[in-house]
Amino acid sequence: IYRNGLLLGEFQPGTTLPGTQPMRIGGSTHGSPWAGGLDDFRVYKRALTVAELNALQPSPSSVDLGALSQTYDGTPRTVVVETDPPGLAVSLTYNGSATPPSNAGNYTVQANVTASGFVGSASGILTVARKPLTVSGLSGVNKFFDGSFSASVTGTPVLHGVVPGDSVSLSGTPSYAFGNATVGAGKSIVASGFEISGPAAVNYALSQPSGLSASILAVPTPVLTPSVTSLPAFTASRGSPSSTALFFVSGSNLTANLTEVHQ
Repeated sequence: IYRNGLLLGEFQPGTTLPGTQPMRIGGSTHGSPWAGGLDDFRVYKRALTVAELNALQPSPSSVDLGALSQTYDGTPRTVVVETDPPGLAVSLTYNGSATPPSNAGNYTVQANVTASGFVGSASGILTVARKPLTVSGLSGVNKFFDGSFSASVTGTPVLHGVVPGDSVSLSGTPSYAFGNATVGAGKSIVASGFEISGPAAVNYALSQPSGLSASILAVPTPVLTPSVTSLPAFTASRGSPSSTALFFVSGSNLTANLTEVHQ
C-alpha cells in the first residue's frame, strides 16, 4: 500500500486488510464492486505531477536501430538509435555488454528506453565487416613462349590499408600465371597465394595483387651464321680435304669440310 507515493506496507495474496468494511474499488451499474485483485494500491492526498503520472502508467514509444552494417576501422562501432517521441534516453548492449565492439564480427544489439514515463525496446544484429587490404609494388616480366602458363614478376610487394597501430604483415607463398600459354602482348597475370598474419589479421580481408600484365614473345627463327666471313687461302692436293669452317646453330657448332674441286 502506498500513501502519497511512499510504500507503507506489503500484503501477501489473500490477506485481509484492517477495517470494518471491505475495500471496494470501482463499481458496476448495480452498485456492486468489481471482482478482481490488486497489484499496487496507492492513496494520494494531493495532485500527482506529470512525471508521477507517467511513472504510474508509462507511455509506449518506438525505437529504431540504424548503422547496423559497418566496417572495421580500429575504433568502437556504435549503432544509431532513434526514438518516437524523439530524444528519449536509451540503454544499449552488444552481445550483453554495454561496451561497443571494435573487432570485426556479428553482435546482437538490444536497446531499451530508460526515460521516465516511457517504455519501448528494439533489437538487431550489428555486422562489422573486415577492412579490405590491397597489395602493390609488383610488375610483370615478359618471357619467350615455352608452352607453359607460368609467369614471373619483379618488385617488392607493399601492403596497403592497415590501421595505424595494428600488427599485420604479408605472408604465404605467392605464385603467378598467365590465363593461357599463347603468344601475345600485354597479357594479364593472375596472382595467388598471398596471405596476411599478425594479431589483428582477423579484422582484415586481403585482395590478391591485380592489374599485372606482361607479354609472351615468339621464339626467333634460328639463323645459321658462319664463324668466318671468308675462307682462308689454302693449297690442297686433288681429292684431299682442303680446309674446315665452323658454323653455329643456337649456340652449337657445326663442322663442314670444304673440299677443292677441279674442273
